[in-house]
Amino acid sequence: FGMSPENMLSILKERKGKSVTISGIHFYSGTDKKKQKQIEKDLSVLTDFLKEAAESCGYTPEFLEYGPGLSAEYYEEPFEEKDEELLRSVSGLIKDFSLKQKTGIEMGRFIAAGAGSYFTRVCDIKVNAGVNYLIVDGGIHHLKYYGQNMAMKVPPLRVIRDGEVLTESPEGRSEYCICGSLCTIADVLVRRVSLPVVRTGDILEFGRAGAYSVTEGSIAFLSRNMPEIWLKGEEMKLLRGEMESWRINC
Repeated sequence: FGMSPENMLSILKERKGKSVTISGIHFYSGTDKKKQKQIEKDLSVLTDFLKEAAESCGYTPEFLEYGPGLSAEYYEEPFEEKDEELLRSVSGLIKDFSLKQKTGIEMGRFIAAGAGSYFTRVCDIKVNAGVNYLIVDGGIHHLKYYGQNMAMKVPPLRVIRDGEVLTESPEGRSEYCICGSLCTIADVLVRRVSLPVVRTGDILEFGRAGAYSVTEGSIAFLSRNMPEIWLKGEEMKLLRGEMESWRINC
């Protein structure tokens, strides 16, 4: 994955006289960065590399794409405030760098995480060995969170009943294990979470699901139906209805 600085410099030196134009460079050093000093290190590495490329190869990229790998908060509130705090701490560094070298930023899940939610219906409720299980009509083939660690961490989660968010229930609250409908014991979305008492037919909304669920979810696994996709604007717009996946599995 990727190329070493030495390989890059070797290619840049050999480009002359060849029918190849190297117009830009993409740099990505890792994900889940939460500290300013990690971005400072990246930009220092980039600065040193660009200097060497200019001096030893006579090369200055027309464009540099930088993937800072900023962390997106999934499990501890306040989500948006933490994202904003991280962005403020590094934006000045990136802006100063871009004044020296034309740069584009690949924001990754940092910008995509909050751009989508996943809704799934509670189809059954069971109690086994004192554990309350919610069985939903989706599953782990639809929903992915970075670093959830075997469903032990709880992402943003709301209960919706009759079109309204249920903040409290007349019956109080209860702890649940939320499982999907796949035929595997691994289909656990959240292993333990406290919610207002849930009823069959309620909708569970998993927030901040915009980064990986659509692009990396095993959506056609076991030929289960693909969920609807809606676009939220001034009005809700259906982009794709529920679709059978067996057609693309054949």
